[in-house]
Amino acid sequence: MKPLFALAALALVLPRPAAAEAPIDPAVVEATGARAMGELDLVGLTVAVVDRDGNVTQRQFGLRERGKPGKIDADTLFPIESLTKAFTAAGIGLLVERGKLDWDKPVVEYMPEFEMSDPWVTQHFTVRDLLTHRSGLSLGAGDLLLAPGSDATPKDIIASLRTIPPATGFRDSYAYDNVLYILAGALIERVDGRSWGDFIRQEFFQPIGMTRCTALPEERLRKANRITEHGPFPGSHGHEVLHPEMYLGGAFTFAGGIGCPVGDLAKWAHMWLNNGAIDAGHRLLKEDTVKQLWTVVTPISTGIAFDGATQTHLSGYALGWGVGDMLGRLIVSHSGGSYGATSFIMLAPEEGLATIAMTNAYSGASSAVARQLMQDMLLARPLPSHDYLADTGKRWKEAQASIAAIAASVAPPSDATPPPAALSAFTGTFHDPWFGKATVSLRGGRLFLDLPHSDLLDGPLAPYDGARFVAQWPERRLMADAYVDFSVENGKVTGFTMSPVSKETDFSWDFKDLHFTRSGK
Repeated sequence: MKPLFALAALALVLPRPAAAEAPIDPAVVEATGARAMGELDLVGLTVAVVDRDGNVTQRQFGLRERGKPGKIDADTLFPIESLTKAFTAAGIGLLVERGKLDWDKPVVEYMPEFEMSDPWVTQHFTVRDLLTHRSGLSLGAGDLLLAPGSDATPKDIIASLRTIPPATGFRDSYAYDNVLYILAGALIERVDGRSWGDFIRQEFFQPIGMTRCTALPEERLRKANRITEHGPFPGSHGHEVLHPEMYLGGAFTFAGGIGCPVGDLAKWAHMWLNNGAIDAGHRLLKEDTVKQLWTVVTPISTGIAFDGATQTHLSGYALGWGVGDMLGRLIVSHSGGSYGATSFIMLAPEEGLATIAMTNAYSGASSAVARQLMQDMLLARPLPSHDYLADTGKRWKEAQASIAAIAASVAPPSDATPPPAALSAFTGTFHDPWFGKATVSLRGGRLFLDLPHSDLLDGPLAPYDGARFVAQWPERRLMADAYVDFSVENGKVTGFTMSPVSKETDFSWDFKDLHFTRSGK
């Protein structure tokens, strides 16, 4: 529930490098865990290091519960808390891939009851905004509805948003929240139709092989081999057993309710190290979806130009992940913390390495152990080198086919229909509010479009399909032919819009922003 966050920035899904070296020496994992147990007064700890090839080194230390004999082993369940947010974000990504959601459509299009305190924010709050901690709400706003023993439901939380006052402007700054991730989980249920638990099990646990994980807190609490949560209390010495009613459950599930042993969480990390692929024959997430999830949206201040404690220069939050750097390497990470347990996962995608640590005490140890192991692995590897000239030359050769495709004339579809009116009906002057006056005329029996401001944007309109034509600019080096879609009402042409023929056309040809209306002949 608590952030316990020091994440970082710069997000790109980079080309896969050569296979990483073998994981860190198991003796180092053993020594790091043992040191943390002694120096940080831990009750129990579980640690894993995984590489892109699926090699896993894991170690367990200590007891499931202080004062009782049960030791933590490879199958012991831990609550992963806010590491759950990456599952929620990936679930949204899957639904975007399937056309059920759009990252940048307003939430109200899918959940009409969604309402923030500001009507303008309500109408402009997108699916992406749910996952980026830039809502304008204060840090942890609405978390009282998630307090231990709370009977609040996701429906209650959605209804409460309209009454929570903003602390900053919308999309103005970073402030970690849980309630909007709960809304994101409810959105998954709304558009998919399955319960959260079924969705998580069927879309993630089963295909990845996370057979021992639980999707719901009540499922984890029914398991015998699970940790008991501990925390520091006034007058105590070290960590004491948490009161059972202090466990977080219910509505918090979508933001932090998953439970896993560290080996299953290593399988989750392995999928991410392979850019969304489970193995050579099975891709869970498209590479573009991984890129979306790892692209920074909200900057996070590191306080100073270089944070020596975390070896981080830049920091930001993407979608369910924090993204940044460590010793100059890209790091994707997230922390989790509840009243009596903490967790931390770090991925170094360029190196093909991940570290995971979880404790059964409210302590910064999980972050410290994961970071220590990641630092030691990165220091053991030479800095990567790259031949930028050779890479650019290769990409340039590959780009020639795209350039040829952009410049080529587009042929009408085989089932194209003729224009819905005589060509003369399309002629006249048209006006766009920001671009100005355009003219459509007949020259030698062909329609021509003359756009303002440039003599180069004067070319024939080739019939394509019905009221759609293609503007073919005579200067072929422009590589910016455009569809022209006329509006025809009762046989009269009232205006037109435009869009690039090729998705490869340079973004500066922003035809999509033009909306011409007839201004007279």
